[in-house]
Amino acid sequence: MIDLFPLLEMYNTYSHDDIYFDIVKNVIDNYNELELDSLLTFSESMHVSSSSINRFLKELYYENFTTFKAEHLKKEEYYFYDYNYISNKETDETDSFYGYTGAFLSEISQSINSIDEKHIHNLSQKIIECENVIFVGTPLIDDIWWLQLELILLGKRTSAFINPNYQIEAVQNLTHNTLVIGIDVMRQDDIFIHSILKDAKKRGARVACISHFNKASYTGYVDECLFYKGSNSRSDNFVLSLILNYIGKNLREKVIEF
Repeated sequence: MIDLFPLLEMYNTYSHDDIYFDIVKNVIDNYNELELDSLLTFSESMHVSSSSINRFLKELYYENFTTFKAEHLKKEEYYFYDYNYISNKETDETDSFYGYTGAFLSEISQSINSIDEKHIHNLSQKIIECENVIFVGTPLIDDIWWLQLELILLGKRTSAFINPNYQIEAVQNLTHNTLVIGIDVMRQDDIFIHSILKDAKKRGARVACISHFNKASYTGYVDECLFYKGSNSRSDNFVLSLILNYIGKNLREKVIEF
């Protein structure tokens, strides 16, 4: 879809003097009634030139206006498939807060039980052994920033850019002994994750991923795949947070020893 997460990240973080801020504000304000008949009509509705729109789309990692429009046409499909608060069908039980949280925690528990803990320790060890850690994926949750805090205190270089173009640039300029970690949590970003991890591998980096999608798709080029069985709901992100926080706890112990 014209993914609201990157749009909101741009809206909430870009300078208010930036032309992209004005465009993204207009897109969000008119999200349900965007004029997408053509690049020209869209540009006019945003009150900017077509060239500005093209640069804006590149900033969001869309190839062109046609791709942008095609993704927006799928917004309802993506919304009902990828943005569930709970995977189970709603029942009278989940209408109550306690019923909902009980079902939610049950989904988290099932996902956690699908994790092979050795992969968490393997990934932690790879992080400790490298000099530079690059996180890639859209969106990147803020738990990664906590992890970066520990990495900096361990004397490592690290990046977790929100803008996917900067992620690509970081991989293209990676240095010796770099680990690139892909966070694969959105089905529609699968192609991007595979592309950037394969590029990192070709450039000599070690690559790893944390994913609740098809583990087999990473076989053959990923050095470590930390897979968990997701429920295609918000609980998947909570499991990801728990994984990152546990790795952060392990790194904190190294910081104390450091």
